[in-house]
Amino acid sequence: MVEVILQNERKSRDNLEAISLKGSKPKKYREDNILVDEENRIFLLADGMGGKPKGERASRLLLEIIYPEMIELKEDIKNDNLSDEDITESIKYIVKTANTGLKKVGEEYNTQKNWGTTLDIALVYNNNLYTGHVGDSGIFIVDGKRPIIEEITTEHLYLERAYEELSGVDKKIVTYNSPLTRYMGGEEVEADVNVTEFKPRDTLIMGSDALIKTVLPEEILSAVYSEEFSNIRSLKETIKILEETAKSPNKMKYAFEQFNKKRITYSGEHVTVNINDLIGKNQDDLSIIVYRRR
Repeated sequence: MVEVILQNERKSRDNLEAISLKGSKPKKYREDNILVDEENRIFLLADGMGGKPKGERASRLLLEIIYPEMIELKEDIKNDNLSDEDITESIKYIVKTANTGLKKVGEEYNTQKNWGTTLDIALVYNNNLYTGHVGDSGIFIVDGKRPIIEEITTEHLYLERAYEELSGVDKKIVTYNSPLTRYMGGEEVEADVNVTEFKPRDTLIMGSDALIKTVLPEEILSAVYSEEFSNIRSLKETIKILEETAKSPNKMKYAFEQFNKKRITYSGEHVTVNINDLIGKNQDDLSIIVYRRR
């Protein structure tokens, strides 16, 4: 069954949970769009940019362009026994041609300025997860037998050269308000593609930047595994914890405070970050897809 998740909707299945919620910021339009096709195990997430209706239109249109191509790719995989490299190269090509189409629409409607969207693609086939990524949303896999989380994607955000040695949460903090270096709807773009083992009981988590920028990977892991990592939680419980954590990002708030205490310098000046940036992010639209392989 194919579902395009609309504003303030929640979808629940035995092995799938998905939400797309309008943020609390006073704006009329919701810029996130997600599509879940449980039967074909195709999952798409797009977070629009540009404000007002532009982001909403761009993200929705992109999914309308991408989805039929992914269905065709799925058929090709089944019929032609494509290799992993064939599949990832096909995802790259689908993203590239979709970007051209989206850019053309922006030019036709004279909305190309501030017209664009991020994109994350996940396709499950046999024991593998195939992904495509452009922007600052994200994809994770949590192992079904051991409490291990793998971050599949890297945010495409501008990073000052002086900060290149930073890692983990500090690197995330210094790029908090950085501009995107890749997005759909602009100049020619290439997706990051990946193929990762995806075993029975493994959990796939996809999230818009309102999740990625407010919830740490260890918190995502704790949302999948119960206390002391002894048991796997239900998907309904997992997505509830992720939503609550994104709205009240206490660990990320602490990380902001600790960052300012480290007195990192750039061009001779002390670098500080504003906690209000974090507060603003947890008021953004929030989209999450959680899928567990049977």
